[in-house]
Amino acid sequence: MKRPSAQTVLEELLSAAIEAALNARKHADRDAFENGKLMAYYDIITTAKEQAEVMGIEFADKTIADFDPDKELLGARKQVA
Repeated sequence: MKRPSAQTVLEELLSAAIEAALNARKHADRDAFENGKLMAYYDIITTAKEQAEVMGIEFADKTIADFDPDKELLGARKQVA
């Protein structure tokens, strides 16, 4: 069995984190726990994307490559508030 590359694992992890963050965002304004989850996912996603950039990793998955946590996770909350 072929082992997945580190980039594949990173992309799968980020894909799952983005999906969970978007779900938490839906409820963050009404639920403090969901708001905390959203902030935790925001931190994970931004840190992972920053580190990938520093290491020269280019994401094959365009959804991850184009995902802007500030806009997609925080910007939407500011518009709703």
